[in-house]
Amino acid sequence: LGFYEEARPEVADWHIQWAVSHGISFFAIDWFWNQGHEFINQALDEGFLKSRFAQNMQFCIHWCNADASNTEFRPMDFSGRTMRELTQTLCDRYFHLANYLRVDGKPVLIILMPGRIANANGGWSGCARVLNQMRGIARTKGYPGIYIVAIQDDPYIEDFGRGGFDAATT
Repeated sequence: LGFYEEARPEVADWHIQWAVSHGISFFAIDWFWNQGHEFINQALDEGFLKSRFAQNMQFCIHWCNADASNTEFRPMDFSGRTMRELTQTLCDRYFHLANYLRVDGKPVLIILMPGRIANANGGWSGCARVLNQMRGIARTKGYPGIYIVAIQDDPYIEDFGRGGFDAATT
């Protein structure tokens, strides 16, 4: 494909066609959000979702919760209030879409740095409390919860279970 602008639907058309023709069934798409501020999400909103072939490919949000990509610097906030706002945004904008990836009917959310949620909320039990609040919000919107996947940024995989995650990956 060469150099391309990932926010163009025509580019997403090619990515989807190539993926589907090689047996790939979903994309985990990087999504940047902090304290109500979004940045560099055009690949999803302007490219993938406007592709002619978007319905042929499932997707889920991979929440990139690192400060490094925040173009309008705001320290990352993992408080209950901010996590509720995050969940509302995801429910209202993406979870209802027919091609959003689900496990047992639950929309899938991948979180890049799960340890940061634990650190900001008093440890893994605080993380579990926040994630359960997020699932509760999703239930009020008609979903059976959220299937939350941790990207392993911690050497102890059992922490993710205590933190309320459904799965972990690297």
